[in-house]
Amino acid sequence: MTARRFQPNFSFESVSTLENFVNCPDVNPSGLSRFHPSVLAVKLIEFLDIKPNKGLYPYIIASGVRHHPDNWTTPRSKDNLFSWLIPEYLKDVQEGRAMILLDQCLEGYHTPYLWRWFHDSCKTYNIPPQAIVYVTGNCITEEIYNNWCETNNIVDKIKTIPYTNFEHYIKFLVDKSKLYQSWHINLTYKKINKIKTYNCLQKRLRTHRIWFYGELYNAGLLDCGLVSMNDYGTHVNHMDNEPPNMKLLEEARSVLPLEVYGKSNVQHNDSFYIDRILTEVFLDTWVSVVSEPIFADSDQSVFISEKTFKPIACMHPFIMLGGKGSLVALRKLGYKTFDGFIDETYDTLSTFERIDAIIIELKRIDAIEDKLSWFMGMKDIIEHNYNVFHRSIQTQSNPSIELVEYYREYFNVY
Repeated sequence: MTARRFQPNFSFESVSTLENFVNCPDVNPSGLSRFHPSVLAVKLIEFLDIKPNKGLYPYIIASGVRHHPDNWTTPRSKDNLFSWLIPEYLKDVQEGRAMILLDQCLEGYHTPYLWRWFHDSCKTYNIPPQAIVYVTGNCITEEIYNNWCETNNIVDKIKTIPYTNFEHYIKFLVDKSKLYQSWHINLTYKKINKIKTYNCLQKRLRTHRIWFYGELYNAGLLDCGLVSMNDYGTHVNHMDNEPPNMKLLEEARSVLPLEVYGKSNVQHNDSFYIDRILTEVFLDTWVSVVSEPIFADSDQSVFISEKTFKPIACMHPFIMLGGKGSLVALRKLGYKTFDGFIDETYDTLSTFERIDAIIIELKRIDAIEDKLSWFMGMKDIIEHNYNVFHRSIQTQSNPSIELVEYYREYFNVY
């Protein structure tokens, strides 16, 4: 029996939870299981009102994979992921009746061994590479994979789909809480209140955040910003093989922790802070420095998380403390950035030059005497981004369309 056009079929070991690999007992260091429902699959199923059916061919075996590839691939996991496929699934994949979707869209982590792991695993389990769909939050995954394939003379490729899921997620939170900012409120507030130059909210300790905090401290920029930073202790990791300036970072530790509005950001679990949108932070500052979780060039990733869409939802300009090309990735989603008001050449620079350029730009913005006029000049960009964010995006997004089209192409169902 063949699936209908425009409606790919999904098969799950647990239909009630839309999960596969349910018999795998592996638990990551976080305490969470190795697998979870695929975000992209769940959205597509809801949008198309699909009823998963094991008797319908062809079909997709979809699963989310949690955290870093170290947590779900071979090197640090007990067994190869594909060893947990039930025999029926494995046979159908081998014989062209099914494909496997592995969804890491909640993270943007990459590691150099990932592509080799995929292809070696396919060879071990006699799986056609074309039967693998890899969904990830890494916006540049296609470029990285294609370069790897060219270098290694790979012809039969897996399918890679970058997916910026958090655009949808923050839109859901905004709608749920009826949180609608307005340009008028933003502007009026800024006219009558003395506010800080920038905000930079940093909760979870990551190497680039610690380095950047040290540079903010060194540049004397902490007093003109709303900055949160937790104590990072006496050991800081290298970044792109460069050692940290421990003398500076030890000195900068002396004022930690920094808390915005005197409130700790470690009292609740991560979900609490991911779901929280502090509108007052955007009202009380002129620009946001969005501290994304991935930054260094060696990470080979551009990941746009919920942190970027919060200032967009609150009609606020921003600087991206993220991977090189973060602004390029946002523009591909339809957003405009702030060239002409903010020097955005930082987005093209290498790891350490990028940090330096952002520090220089914050100093320049802090020195602007008429910040209100500077802010007002960005009205059209801010309103454009706000409108793009509030468009109907649900599951009618490019990744969903791309998955449907690849399904039809691979199984030759039209």
